[in-house]
Amino acid sequence: MHKFWALCCLFCVCSGLFAAQTSIREDDSEYLKQRREAAAAYKLRRAQFQAPEGYDEAAKTRLDEILALLEHGEHAVALKLAKRSYEDDFPYSIHTAKMLHTYIRCYLPEFKEENKKHKLNTGRIYNRLNDLWLRFPDYGGMREAFEQVLAAAEVIQNTGTIIDVHAETIEEAIKRSRGLYLNSALRLYQFLEDNGDKHNIAPRASLGIARIYLIQGISDPRKLFMARSKYRQFIERYPRHSLVFDCLIERAYSHLIAYRGDKYDVGVLIEAAYILKQSELYAGQNQKNIDLIAKLRALIRRSHQARDFQVASWYQEKGHTESAIYYYREVVKRDPNSNKGRDAARIITELSAADSDKSDE
Repeated sequence: MHKFWALCCLFCVCSGLFAAQTSIREDDSEYLKQRREAAAAYKLRRAQFQAPEGYDEAAKTRLDEILALLEHGEHAVALKLAKRSYEDDFPYSIHTAKMLHTYIRCYLPEFKEENKKHKLNTGRIYNRLNDLWLRFPDYGGMREAFEQVLAAAEVIQNTGTIIDVHAETIEEAIKRSRGLYLNSALRLYQFLEDNGDKHNIAPRASLGIARIYLIQGISDPRKLFMARSKYRQFIERYPRHSLVFDCLIERAYSHLIAYRGDKYDVGVLIEAAYILKQSELYAGQNQKNIDLIAKLRALIRRSHQARDFQVASWYQEKGHTESAIYYYREVVKRDPNSNKGRDAARIITELSAADSDKSDE
């Protein structure tokens, strides 16, 4: 009977995860149908359009003007001019595809690594990128456009801030305040995963999707299952990709985030440690990767140590001195130089002395 209810619960959870993963793409089916119809109508109008004299030359001049504005960092002014140029003034010139590409670029400020709080207007970027893909499938700068959008999204969605590897405990290591444009960005990443090249754009977009689920998993544990599934899928699809190391590290994060403290099951710590063991195969000679693994292992070791200390304290409170000493010794073994390691060593000495005094009596 218990097995039956367990299976029912598992079915409900899996059904919910499947629904969550597919809902956005189902919503997009109607959206994409409308976009394809609009693209077909556009191509028909473009084929029938009779350009007046000097039309393409004027479009080229306008395009150069917008590019100059972007070069000088005038994104807001460039955006208004690009919108008017693409939608109203020059929608059918030989430079329109480049104009639309530039229009997309206007939504992408020059991101810097230290400025990750900027919010992309991912909804509008998604619309314009679909138009570029559907209306100008032969555009030579398509890959460049994909790369620019993806690069901007990656910088401000950097997952390095999710886990503080220098923290003393996992609870302190997890940063739970995340205010990103997640759902709209998810559609953007899915577009790039579906339509980008399989060597560069699609793998990075796939990892971006997993990262969104990982970030959402900080406050919604159900999303952690989706993140882990996506990370596994990445490794299956791109086993030799240069991002496999990052994928494994973030997959380990997905287990660390699920850790509930030293009074609960440590299975997620064991799973994270196993994944880190796999990541060693992909760390190579990169010292930064090697150091990151070492710091994460230390974080996991301290968490195991805190768990052992909690168990030892419980046995001590119950008067089971022998069992308490056993677990305090485990604490010391894990790291004798840590605060808990030194405390455990001191308690072992005190308990042993007390036990010796009782024997003498």
